[in-house]
Amino acid sequence: MDRTRALIRRKQLLAHVTNYLDVLQGSDPVAIAREESRGLPAGAVEKVAAMYGVSQTRLCRTLGISISRWQRAKAARGRLSRDASEGLSRYVRLHTQASRLLRDPGRWFHDPTPFLHGRTPFEMADTEAGGRAVEAVLARLEAGGPA
Repeated sequence: MDRTRALIRRKQLLAHVTNYLDVLQGSDPVAIAREESRGLPAGAVEKVAAMYGVSQTRLCRTLGISISRWQRAKAARGRLSRDASEGLSRYVRLHTQASRLLRDPGRWFHDPTPFLHGRTPFEMADTEAGGRAVEAVLARLEAGGPA
């Protein structure tokens, strides 16, 4: 009985997180800003980590989230801070953009590129300025240039 309840709660949480990620992958900047302000569900970290093929621990560190705080928030179905939500949203936006251009965006994000001074797009995207640099590389790709 408890296991069934846990599975049901997990499915509900997954549906909830998927709805937020759908909003973030859309192109309505007002809806995205609203969700970032409210704070994304802590469970979204799992989905985004899976998108990038990294551990949840690594993504939390990249976003500047304490692992214990994230685990407590996730267990309580809580929300991320505004800063962490903005960072997570940036990673979703970049992955969405890369998915439209590349066959294997997961691999691309982990390959160092000379246009980012030898850093990987995943590493570079940990700040807003770095995210813009990754967007510029993606724009080069979209225009048919090298990246």
